Amino acid sequence: MKKRSLLMPSLAALLLVPVAPASASETPRVHTPSNAMQAKLATSQAMDTELEVKKLKELGQDPEKLQFKDGQSLEVKFDDGSRIVYSLEITPTSKENLPKNLTQSDADIQATYKTYTLRKQYFYVTANANISVKADIKHEGRSLTVRRAYHGFQGTFAKNDKQSSRIIRKNATSPKMGITETSGQFTLYAFGNIADYYTRSYVLRMDIDTAGFAQLRVMQ
Repeated sequence: MKKRSLLMPSLAALLLVPVAPASASETPRVHTPSNAMQAKLATSQAMDTELEVKKLKELGQDPEKLQFKDGQSLEVKFDDGSRIVYSLEITPTSKENLPKNLTQSDADIQATYKTYTLRKQYFYVTANANISVKADIKHEGRSLTVRRAYHGFQGTFAKNDKQSSRIIRKNATSPKMGITETSGQFTLYAFGNIADYYTRSYVLRMDIDTAGFAQLRVMQ
């Protein structure tokens, strides 16, 4: 069954980086679904970046600086029943991911090691995708170091096609922030039917403040 590609609207001022074959200048590519249910999925309002930004502004949020403290979340609901949930979780870095050469020096005693997980969850008619950008951070006073950037994905009737992470700003002293980015592509299936699908690319950028909160920028 032949599928044709459509271009989705995107915000030029906001996120997305090279994810083969996508690039920062490309818009997400959508494969036209082959039945009515997938057509509804493909036109889900949660997939419309411009509408997402509009809804965030209606809620009094800055789409370029969605700020979260540990445990905070934000839900955006759309008229068609679809929704997006953003959330932040901060936990102590697991023992196996701590520096191997950790010493008892004054710097290490004063430092704290935290793992930041910023999630963006898409909920659609028949499927959902949970994408996360993660970072292991070393905090020292008003400075931080991004030790590692990585990612995660979970979904229902969905799969992660590609995903990669990078560190954009490794070291930061207030008021600057550490910056990491996760980009990739996911596919949603109609009730698990691999013949009927919808694919889109994405980019999540997390700005981590030395004071212990994080920001998400709505990009794509």
